[in-house]
Amino acid sequence: MKTLSLTAPTAPVTTVKSVLARLLATENISVEHQDVPTAAFDLKTRTLILPRWKDMSNALYDMLVGHEVSHALFTPQDGWKSDADALSAKHRVDGAVARQYLNIAEDARIERMIKDKFPGLRSDFFKGYGELNAKNFFAVKESEYPTLCLGDRVNLHSKLGLHVDAVLPFTADEAAIRDFVMGAKTWADTVEGADRMLAVDAAKWQKNQQQQEQSPEGESAPQGDDAEDGEDTKDAQGNESEGGEGEDKSESGAGTEGGEDKSQGTAKDNAVETQSGEDDKGGSGGEKSMQTDMPGPITNSSLENALKSLNETASRAPDVVRLKMTAPTTDVVVPFADVLKDLNAMVTRNNWNTTPVREADYKRASGAMATAFDRRKSADVWKRTTIAKTGAIDPLRMTQYKWNEDIFRRGTRIAEGKNHGIVILLDWSGSMGNIMQQTIGQLLILTDFCRMAGVPFEVYAFCDRAYTVLPDGMDPYSDEAYRLRDAEYKRFASTDNNTASPAYMRLLNFLSNRMTAAQYERMKSILFHNWNSIGYDSRYGMGGTPTAAALHHASAVVAEFTKRNRVQIAHTIVLTDGDATDEYRVTRNGVATRSWVRDTHWVIEDPVTGASYDLWNTQYRDADGKTQHMRRGSVNWETASNRSVCIAIDALRRRTGSKVHWIGLTASQRNAAPSGMGGFVPSEDADWARDGYARGTAAGWDTAVMAAACRFGGKGNNWVEQQLEKMDQKIEGAKTNRNLVTAVVNKQAMTNSLRSLATIIGEFIAVA
Repeated sequence: MKTLSLTAPTAPVTTVKSVLARLLATENISVEHQDVPTAAFDLKTRTLILPRWKDMSNALYDMLVGHEVSHALFTPQDGWKSDADALSAKHRVDGAVARQYLNIAEDARIERMIKDKFPGLRSDFFKGYGELNAKNFFAVKESEYPTLCLGDRVNLHSKLGLHVDAVLPFTADEAAIRDFVMGAKTWADTVEGADRMLAVDAAKWQKNQQQQEQSPEGESAPQGDDAEDGEDTKDAQGNESEGGEGEDKSESGAGTEGGEDKSQGTAKDNAVETQSGEDDKGGSGGEKSMQTDMPGPITNSSLENALKSLNETASRAPDVVRLKMTAPTTDVVVPFADVLKDLNAMVTRNNWNTTPVREADYKRASGAMATAFDRRKSADVWKRTTIAKTGAIDPLRMTQYKWNEDIFRRGTRIAEGKNHGIVILLDWSGSMGNIMQQTIGQLLILTDFCRMAGVPFEVYAFCDRAYTVLPDGMDPYSDEAYRLRDAEYKRFASTDNNTASPAYMRLLNFLSNRMTAAQYERMKSILFHNWNSIGYDSRYGMGGTPTAAALHHASAVVAEFTKRNRVQIAHTIVLTDGDATDEYRVTRNGVATRSWVRDTHWVIEDPVTGASYDLWNTQYRDADGKTQHMRRGSVNWETASNRSVCIAIDALRRRTGSKVHWIGLTASQRNAAPSGMGGFVPSEDADWARDGYARGTAAGWDTAVMAAACRFGGKGNNWVEQQLEKMDQKIEGAKTNRNLVTAVVNKQAMTNSLRSLATIIGEFIAVA
């Protein structure tokens, strides 16, 4: 089934923009489109959060994405809070004001750096800021530029002066500060630039506040202490200020050159006083109280508020909570040595049948699979074989020089074949009871094939019963035994907040290529003849079908398996009779739950691969009342019968590189079409009624095959023989040549159905 990378469906070209963001960041960052007011980048989780914008040009979209990605590339994770607090204390302003100045200086630095790194973004910044300016998103007119504080004017110079030729007035000293901010190369430069801008604006704010206190009540504050200061102020502002409006403009406006010198000195004095520990009492305390009320630059906040109008708002959209996927572990594995020891003890205690397995049908099928594997593998190697000319002349071809230019020696280069390995997960659930005998038959075909072909393999039965070794003599149904089992369950349950973990399960290592020949044959005979009795033991009981948990922990198992056997192409095969009964559990506040919460959308993040997945198919109604599906994960599927299984499959594939195959088994014998378990969709050329198996697709899996277990024959199963007898009767009773040919063909297909299925599996395992 096709795997898609999706983000929010309502945002314009969000899939392409998510890819663009990752390419710009040169890393696999997480990209989310959420119902948030503005774009932001989480430096710790490496997550770019973008609003679901509407009515936005591609240039503006790319500019905003580039801006946030530049934060990801160049803005340090640490320093924002501590440096903002230091500036706030030094200049006696509110922390939010100090952060505004830091943001202005850092925006100028990171935008210059992203344009230097990707010159193609320059045109997007030109067009994007032109679009924002045309819509008056900064909420200031050109005539108001001289009245703005230095922080605002530097911000507008960075965003408009470089892109739409806006002319901002600066004195000589202010221009020096502006140029320093625009040329900042490091975070330390950013902090120093913010410090310089804040020193100028804070000093002027303090000076204007003092002038207001000294002026008579009801009169406007004087513009300066002497004519020179007043004249300079008039030139900077471009007009005389009058009344309250003049006072407001003066409070946030630029001062004189001389005033700057004085204010810088005052700022230094203030810094010294702050460091010396003086409190709010006395004269200096009054100055501190006034200066705390200094407003911050207005252009940044205006832009953020205006950008909210471009959001694609939604009603009742669920909150998004991101969870970390817990790490898979090999601790869930019960080694084959322990399993064989347990089963041998059961054999001795119960006098079980251990006759060697000698099923002719299985042997033929294993041989057919090995032949198909070698044939397909050889064909693949031949396809990668090349014959190249060398630089040496071939003496035997020299005589052909008159009519043949090819007189050089040839060299044959044969590409090396790949080393394959197979991990098989056997569904050890109660529902498998009516077909377990046939399933074990198919399992033995696979393992015998592996031994014939020299392919490393491991077989794990997965179940959700606690494997607990009870003390000798303890009643397995006593309260103490139940407490021990409960403790075993809890040992694997995650209690970390905001994590996603699978349900409890165990992997029982039934068969392995690491076994000696004697151990292998012994385990085969015990399983084949006594599987039903094994299930009565509390440690090997058949319960639910924890497929998602098995695949999750198989990531660690397969990784160890491939390393140990130096496997280049790994295959993980799941033999099961139905859908999984488990899913990832959400842990919040130390409590694990699988309950569905309507107003919350859960996203699982794999900390190893960086991939993220939507845990459930959450729906909500948008502003137009239409039903929408939440898409916040970076990986999704067209269809998914069980998202937890799809997540576990994809995580296993990304972590280990293993191909993941599904073999669905059913007890059905006469159905004209296979069931839809596991989201299986048969291929168009499948003939279930004739063959008893069908290839097809299932969400998340690399390949999928469904088969009727009765076709496997073997112990206690004479269904195939019964069908062959019926077909012999049809051949004998055929009245036309056409009926005779049809009957003969169907009999041959029935005869070879088991062998044909083995051949198919051998083929798709043989090729990467």
